[in-house]
Amino acid sequence: MNRITKQLKLYRFVTMAKLLPRFWRKSEQIASANGVATHTVFTDMLKCLGKYGASEENYEQFHFYGSDEEYRDAFITWRRNMAIMYKFNTAEVKELFLNKVKWNKRFAKYVKRDWIYSAESSKEQIVAFLHAHSTVIVKAIEGACGVGIDKYDSKDILDDKNLLNRICLGEYVIENEAVNIDDVKKISPKSLNTIRVVTCVDSKGNVNIVTTALRVGNGHSYTDNICTGGIACGIDMQTGIVVTDGMDHEGNKIVMHPVSKIPFKGIQIPLWEDVLQVVFSLAKEFTEARFVGWDIVLTTNGIDVLEGNIPPDEGLCQIDLAGRYHQVMLMY
Repeated sequence: MNRITKQLKLYRFVTMAKLLPRFWRKSEQIASANGVATHTVFTDMLKCLGKYGASEENYEQFHFYGSDEEYRDAFITWRRNMAIMYKFNTAEVKELFLNKVKWNKRFAKYVKRDWIYSAESSKEQIVAFLHAHSTVIVKAIEGACGVGIDKYDSKDILDDKNLLNRICLGEYVIENEAVNIDDVKKISPKSLNTIRVVTCVDSKGNVNIVTTALRVGNGHSYTDNICTGGIACGIDMQTGIVVTDGMDHEGNKIVMHPVSKIPFKGIQIPLWEDVLQVVFSLAKEFTEARFVGWDIVLTTNGIDVLEGNIPPDEGLCQIDLAGRYHQVMLMY
């Protein structure tokens, strides 16, 4: 047995050793909710992992328990999402989209926020930036899924020498706070609420919109990321009207926002045609990125592009519980 084969087997063993406890815990929750034995759900969950590449989160969020094989096979799962990413995007493209600094520079004309990169800036420049903006967002370069993003009053950073030095000596993108327009802000006033638009460039170079979704915070946190407690709901891509109830990370249905009490279904996203025009412009300008989830923000400074995600989260791609795996693969 050669060294590479041994390493691959070890990787698979370690991966399964990490997955099994998570799968069992999730099986216990689903079994309790459905009044069945845990091992029944656990066995079915492992089957979905092997056959469709579904994570325990996919199994729960897409309501795989009790569903038939045709329904399950329709979905972009965790493993399928990774496979699509490598099929549709080169390593260079993926690296660009993972690097917040390179991404902001490459798509500068779409970014409406002022920003500065601590590793390329002097302490004096960072202090001047903080004096210029009363509220800032500090993003760790390695952060993802809403983790490593903190909101500060600039005065608090300036008054805390240890925090200021940590930021100055670290690798952080510091941005002025983006503020939603009133029609979007009122849905969840404490968070920056965004629109996720997933595009796929097909084999002929045409830009296709795969899905659109609204993301809002839970009423307590600044971020709207579904992985950190946010809520997402599906938007009709033709009209810009929200057509589903909200859904959290566990796949629970949420009819209205828990704090603002605004029902999700029927919300009209303002400036919808303008949002789509911006997304088409982004995707057409950089067709090397074939499968991307763009985060768009309607702000008081105009339509701002927060970031592009490769791969786009499979949950957000199918927040309406309509599987899109075969639709996307036909574009390859």
